[in-house]
Amino acid sequence: MKSDKKILLADVNTFITCVLCKGYLIDATTITECLHTCMKLLNFFNQFFFFNFVQIVCKKCIVEYLEENTNCPICDTLLHQSHPLLYIAHDRTLQSIVYKLVPNLERSELERQLKYFDDNQLEYPRELKEKLEQFNLLTDKKLEAKNCDKKPETNGQSKPEVVSNYHRDDEQIALSLEPLDGLKELERKYILCSCHSTITHLKKFVAHKIYSNIDLYKELDIMCNDEILGKDHTLKFILVTKWKDKELPMRLNFRPKLVF
Repeated sequence: MKSDKKILLADVNTFITCVLCKGYLIDATTITECLHTCMKLLNFFNQFFFFNFVQIVCKKCIVEYLEENTNCPICDTLLHQSHPLLYIAHDRTLQSIVYKLVPNLERSELERQLKYFDDNQLEYPRELKEKLEQFNLLTDKKLEAKNCDKKPETNGQSKPEVVSNYHRDDEQIALSLEPLDGLKELERKYILCSCHSTITHLKKFVAHKIYSNIDLYKELDIMCNDEILGKDHTLKFILVTKWKDKELPMRLNFRPKLVF
């Protein structure tokens, strides 16, 4: 009878570390343009898993790298002359494997995030709060604050939870939205948005204002510094990567989507 083969963590370290920072992968991110497969990695893992791996990096590392470069840091393939950040994607499957392989890595990362939010007196995002509860990392003070946010029962009947402020307590980013290529101007081009708003939110807002049809948001591109912005990029991310050290409001443009 064939015995199970024991695998040491040292045997797989090379394959679950970021090629840029050399640490274990956090927010594992795939470079989708080249999709070159590391054959050594593929041959090793195919003994135990039945899917392919491509070269992976941490999201923070690749974003910082692509601020100054437009090529893949592994094979030097050109991603895009002006929009390289559109060619990276989060790899949830591999990140889940990394957390399962490396003892206490996920807990340590959550503790670092917890310290950051506490030190800066920021409210926990919903996904982070769920993870903290899962690992029993929420402090008694935070649990008490969370319970205080719930509406008390009145006359023995509970009322449905109401969204308190529609993200008005989030960090607000001032921006201007100006049209290109003959599109209609917005009645009010200067707006304040939550730092967690995404480009998709802005597209839907613009589509509602100029087309009176929110479903047409896919027909629009949002741009900053003449670069097309990814649909899932948050305003905070764009502010840090595209508008660093510049005065607000952040200037964005919208135009009809280019079809190639």
